[in-house]
Amino acid sequence: MVKCCNCDKPAIYAVGPEGERLPFCLDCNLKHVQMLAIQNDQLERSLNYATEQMEAIVGISGILPRFPQRQVRIIEGGTVTLNNIHVSNSNIGILNTGNLEIIDSAITQLNQDSGAQEISGALSKLATAIAASDELSVEKRNEAMQLLSVIATEATAPKQKRRGAIVKPLLASLATIIQTSASLIQIWQSVERTISTFFN
Repeated sequence: MVKCCNCDKPAIYAVGPEGERLPFCLDCNLKHVQMLAIQNDQLERSLNYATEQMEAIVGISGILPRFPQRQVRIIEGGTVTLNNIHVSNSNIGILNTGNLEIIDSAITQLNQDSGAQEISGALSKLATAIAASDELSVEKRNEAMQLLSVIATEATAPKQKRRGAIVKPLLASLATIIQTSASLIQIWQSVERTISTFFN
């Protein structure tokens, strides 16, 4: 059976152009798709901003096409069952359930490794703080969770397969997103070293 090029799990996907495809397992393919989604979202926002600038220059708005805003799948009230992230009912309505489940699943996997207890605790603490924050907008909170979901899933890879060069800019972007929240910055300062060191 063909193994994933990034870990020792069985490969079920072939990713890349014809003749240069790489075998990916389910988890590694998920990471790949998440990275592409984040990159595409950033490119779409940049193009939309450039479009608005062009319209501002000519003095006419709404005439050029734009990428539609991405629709976030949210939990509409009630409760959500998570093992490691504590989310109150007052916060549930604005959180992307997919990102929450990915982070929670990654933390559960890390908890099974005695050498990853510190990183799992740091991710759980940060995710819970972001979920509970009332200082960030809905967009910023979900964007932070999306980045954290990629970082968390990358942490579950074997040490020799972790891509620190990819995680480093994600951590920088996450710090930028939460910088308007004093309470989140405090939490970030308490866990940043643990998370960064884990990927070194």
